[in-house]
Amino acid sequence: MGQKNYTEVLIDGTIYTLGGTEGEPYLQKVAAYLNDKIGKIRKENGFSKQSAEYQALMIELNIADDYFKEQERADLLAEQKAAMEKDAYSLKHELITTQMKLESDQEELERFRREEDPASVSEERKRAEQDAEAAKRAQEAAEREAEAAKRARETAEREAEEAKRAQETAEREAEEAKRAQEAAEREAEAAKRAQETAERETEETRQAWEAAEEQAQKLKEELDAVKGELEQFKAIHAAAAAAAGHMPRR
Repeated sequence: MGQKNYTEVLIDGTIYTLGGTEGEPYLQKVAAYLNDKIGKIRKENGFSKQSAEYQALMIELNIADDYFKEQERADLLAEQKAAMEKDAYSLKHELITTQMKLESDQEELERFRREEDPASVSEERKRAEQDAEAAKRAQEAAEREAEAAKRARETAEREAEEAKRAQETAEREAEEAKRAQEAAEREAEAAKRAQETAERETEETRQAWEAAEEQAQKLKEELDAVKGELEQFKAIHAAAAAAAGHMPRR
């Protein structure tokens, strides 16, 4: 197992730390793929009005769609490669057969040339030469077809290899997208809990404030009552003082 690398990437406006055995260029490529995919999906009508869970599901479905399409392309290229290999085998067999016929015709032609009386076999020799020439042309055509089949097979092998790499890339990108989504979900859950905590603290503060207001109101009422009693006491004291001033002296 290779050394794990960690790289900071920007995905949908948020910085994440991705880890993997691949280098930074590959991880940045994964992030670019996700940003492109998210950007295209966000342009769809009504997408922004959906819930966060629905938006995340749509992004996952689009990534899965890319993966399966690459898988189908790889399977198709593998089938084409198998068919080309079969055609190449048939052409090779035909080439060997034509080669053997050419050698036989050439031997027969050589035998005719060694005849003592060329005039008696000239017609057969002419036909043998024509057959040999036709066999030679057939061999050349078969060689060209075999070469074309070889090039087509090599092309198919390259495309199959590219499709395989694309499939592996799609799998890695899907895995990185899954991890990024899980990280986003964890952050969203943490933000939700923080919001709930803030709401509870706000509610507790509101209740404490209401309790303080209620207590202040009670204190005000008690103060007003004390003031009333004090006023009554002052009035009684004033009345008593006035009554004492009008009493006769002995």
